[in-house]
Amino acid sequence: MKVNLYSIFTKVIPVLGPLLFHGTSARLFSKLRSETNSSSSSSDGDEVSCSDTTSYKGKWKLIKAFENGDKVGIPLNDAIIFDFKESNDNSMDYGLGIDADNLFGTSFNITGQTDDCFDKIDMGFVIRTLKYPSEEFRPIEAFLSANLESMIMIKTLEKMGKHILIMKGGAARLYCKYIPPEPVYQGEWKITSATYNGTEVSIPDDDAIVMELFGKDYNPTSYNWYAKATNNFWTNIDIIGPYDEEYDLIAVGPGVASTRMFPEEKHTEIETFFNKALATMNKMTKYQEEGEGKVLLVMAGDDAEMTCEEFVPPPPDTYLGKWKLTKAMNGTEEVTFPDDETIVMGFQLTEEEEEGTYMFYIVVANRLWTTVDIVGRANNDGYDEIEVGLVASTRMAVPERLQDIEYFLGTVLESMDKMKSFVEDGKKLVMKNDSGAKLYADWME
Repeated sequence: MKVNLYSIFTKVIPVLGPLLFHGTSARLFSKLRSETNSSSSSSDGDEVSCSDTTSYKGKWKLIKAFENGDKVGIPLNDAIIFDFKESNDNSMDYGLGIDADNLFGTSFNITGQTDDCFDKIDMGFVIRTLKYPSEEFRPIEAFLSANLESMIMIKTLEKMGKHILIMKGGAARLYCKYIPPEPVYQGEWKITSATYNGTEVSIPDDDAIVMELFGKDYNPTSYNWYAKATNNFWTNIDIIGPYDEEYDLIAVGPGVASTRMFPEEKHTEIETFFNKALATMNKMTKYQEEGEGKVLLVMAGDDAEMTCEEFVPPPPDTYLGKWKLTKAMNGTEEVTFPDDETIVMGFQLTEEEEEGTYMFYIVVANRLWTTVDIVGRANNDGYDEIEVGLVASTRMAVPERLQDIEYFLGTVLESMDKMKSFVEDGKKLVMKNDSGAKLYADWME
């Protein structure tokens, strides 16, 4: 059984870092990593381009390893995870934990850079748990035990759309693939501010511009992006690696598609921003704001930035729709009607579509209708306070079996002053007045 000491390693390694280094703990080297992409060849002959990513922080899955030119066996059904954690709040010192069958821990500091984009590293002593590894883990654990401490170079690169990490030293080298975080950006985001080329973009106060990010099923770090102003806009956003300790590195596009209507004046600037600036964004982050506690999302590029807050849609209307009357009470007495009779009551929006104002109807033998206004929101008992308008009805003859319920409704409906809906074995509704009259209904549609 695998011993779960991984969390211990990742906490202990940064603390023990200075004790694990081979060389001096003094920092004799300070450098600015190149932001210019250059071309080089990997040690297995593939042409690749240097990444301008400045951090190794995060989790990486081992995909292949070589020793003396021979490929080292890796378990097919178990991922071996390299977890890099920055020490001392900078990207020059790292703690490294490796989760195989055993757990390995070490740390390293960056001491320079080679002409072919590798960072030179000073690797510390390697510590590990001492479980006897299962058969499929033995080759790779023997490789790590023999070679990890002798690794002297590291770099990341982008290859066929994937973010790859390479470590090498002596006759050994290994390759890992970046494991992006969970799809933390998924959801709806209200755009609160945007700038382009140093100029603030106008966003209408009376019309929320909401963008949506939905992770794709086959790749949780690839998102469909959608927004609507006058026109609809859509594109793709892919997380391709870490940008720095705050941001993820992203790729937008290719391009931003849209419908082609002439925009309303209030949407002109934000639509221009979508068309020109969105595809230039190259980093994205999400965090919780101090104080108010709002969750914010920021996308940025060299000349553009957009800030959004998590969009919380208004709660769905709990009354709209059709309801089936299930019981009517007049004080302590139940007003009877046949069990096989479906009495439908319904709430509809008025022509003005004013929130909290409904057209209400109920159909027995005749159709009764009125208005219902919510005049006070729910208090501790969960009931909204309501005002019911004058009740009108058709004038057809009423069968004897429906006379009691129709008469009751015709006399008490206008006096109803409280109402609530709730979920209990389905969606329920109750209307009542202070005299003890109550109507109970189940949601239909």
